[in-house]
Amino acid sequence: MISAAADLARRLARDTEAVCRHYLSKGRRSGRYWIIGDVQNTPGRSLYVRLSGPDYGPGAPANGPTPPPASTAICST
Repeated sequence: MISAAADLARRLARDTEAVCRHYLSKGRRSGRYWIIGDVQNTPGRSLYVRLSGPDYGPGAPANGPTPPPASTAICST
């Protein structure tokens, strides 16, 4: 059985760009990333959210554990 948190994470991952547009509205799309200053919706380029990519793990292996959400926040300095 899937936990409520895992189910929510999967649903958010399916609509990553819509979630970013709503909650991180001062950011912008750049390729397959949403770029924003921080999680408080400050304009900038310090926080990257990957909008698409492998379903899970490096290179999305065919066999593996239950996958986490497809979107990932990546902080850079």
